[in-house]
Amino acid sequence: MIAGSESTSRSVVRNWAEMVKFSHSVFAFPFALMATFLAGRELDGGRPRWLHLLLIVVCMVAARSVAMTFNRLIDAAIDHAIDHIADIISGNLQSAMNALHSRA
Repeated sequence: MIAGSESTSRSVVRNWAEMVKFSHSVFAFPFALMATFLAGRELDGGRPRWLHLLLIVVCMVAARSVAMTFNRLIDAAIDHAIDHIADIISGNLQSAMNALHSRA
């Protein structure tokens, strides 16, 4: 693999993870795991197996990431149509603050 393409692919993955708020999946882990253990009470042994835990965590992260990606794609046109959000997206926060203050 070419060294430049490796850093580019890392950058793409990092941007995607930031865009879909991958870090927020960490917040959802306790809820998914709690539900897994509550549902696992009905299984033999009274708790879920390791495979259940693994599959539920993978599915939770995958479903949430796909949903957030889809939401970003669908809302892109709407976000750019609104002036102050487009300014925030482009990184011009000062312009966005001025626009908000002028409307108030």
